[in-house]
Amino acid sequence: MSDIVDQDDIDLNYAREKRRAIVEVLCTEGKVPTDPEAQATMLKALSDMSKDAIAKKRIKSDEKIAKGNTENTALVASLLSQFNPAMILNNQSKQTVIKPEVELQKPDLVPGETDINPPTENFETFTARMGMG
Repeated sequence: MSDIVDQDDIDLNYAREKRRAIVEVLCTEGKVPTDPEAQATMLKALSDMSKDAIAKKRIKSDEKIAKGNTENTALVASLLSQFNPAMILNNQSKQTVIKPEVELQKPDLVPGETDINPPTENFETFTARMGMG
């Protein structure tokens, strides 16, 4: 984002200053006005000031995140540009397979444990199969 202040920023700052002036006029001697109409005006001005502040913080946060994403993307691109598919394939063929010195014991599988699409079972079929129904 450029450092040049554009017309939108000037307008937002102007509106904020006018809201602040309204609040200062309404809060004579630092006290909240007792007139309901003045209170409503003041609350509206304060609400708008809060919304503007939150929006500015959100914009700054989004800009920071975008900058970080750009840096991360550039880093990943630079890392990936160092490799080519032939290099990866050649490295895979040079790798050796490590075999354990001890033969591993085969696991005891429960029937159906390795099934890809096992049949579904509801409560009645489960209790019948288990001899409880």
